Amino acid sequence: MFTSSLVLVSMLLAEPASAKKSAGSDWDPAAAKVLDGKVRQMFKDFDVGNVGTFLDQMDTPAMAWDIGVDGNPINANSREETQKMLDSYAKWFKDEGVTVNTTINRSDCHATSNFGYCALEFDQAFTMNGATQVQKFRATIISRMVDGDWRWSQWHASFREPMPMPAETAATP
Repeated sequence: MFTSSLVLVSMLLAEPASAKKSAGSDWDPAAAKVLDGKVRQMFKDFDVGNVGTFLDQMDTPAMAWDIGVDGNPINANSREETQKMLDSYAKWFKDEGVTVNTTINRSDCHATSNFGYCALEFDQAFTMNGATQVQKFRATIISRMVDGDWRWSQWHASFREPMPMPAETAATP
């Protein structure tokens, strides 16, 4: 499954071939702009603690690869597993008082009338107990049009730079 995902992502990240035209598969800048707006809104909602938008925009079926509140990778292959991931974020925000501010540095979205993807680079500043830590991520979001609305089918986020370690846990030479 991992290999087929890599092949899919490699194909999707290739430059769109404008010379190849077929019904329903032409790259549509207007559709890409709408998809980009949906993705940006998900991050805005996440920043104010509304993690539900992420689940609301989820396709059926869908999978997510992300980073958990503990910094470890998460592999969610169902709506229930994704809900569990989102619940851990919501608990973190509520119980620990964590706030988030996301800055999208790059968003490269391409879409047809029924399929699209966005490759993103973003920074998230997490603040807790007065201390702020910035983490730098990359993400790929693959979406499809369902009943006139974009739904993400695959969400992948990972660190684009190593996560900074707190001074007290960093190894000394």
